[in-house]
Amino acid sequence: MIFYRPTDGDVEDKPITLTPRTCFLMTKLGKPVSEEISKIRQSIIPLLSKYNFSCIDANSLTTGNQIIKKM
Repeated sequence: MIFYRPTDGDVEDKPITLTPRTCFLMTKLGKPVSEEISKIRQSIIPLLSKYNFSCIDANSLTTGNQIIKKM
């Protein structure tokens, strides 16, 4: 099977690492993080943990690639 990257349509030439049971939380990047976003994270993360899901967001992934390629 050939996998194509959704970001540029090129063939993915490296092995794809799947991250099952992972939730990507999309919020505003950078600092300052608003109190509202902090409350949302504090509410969501325990619920995800209860059902064996991990939570990642763009701030937790630190590479130079586009965020969709990081997952």
